Amino acid sequence: LIEPQKAPENQQRALEGGTATSFDGKHKADIHLDKGGDCIVASISGLTTGDKFFIEMFYTQGALVMRYNGSNGDTALDIGWMQTGVYLLKIEINGKFRTWKVTNR
Repeated sequence: LIEPQKAPENQQRALEGGTATSFDGKHKADIHLDKGGDCIVASISGLTTGDKFFIEMFYTQGALVMRYNGSNGDTALDIGWMQTGVYLLKIEINGKFRTWKVTNR
């Protein structure tokens, strides 16, 4: 289960139960679980040469679980190995970020 945190006013529901979130009118992130439920798929649109983005996953206590430095817009994060619990997913693009609550069951 993936839920947006502090959803922006222009948030829309994406297909397959994920969320599409605008960062700055130029970049968008579509976040959803793959069909098997073992990976979080993040598709970032609007990236150009020089854009920097990364994805981080944290325990709710604040400890970093994983970090991915991105160069292209499509990323699959394996969460099948993670313990049952609640996590925070953070995506940052050029210094602007959004967070999602992830429940791993």
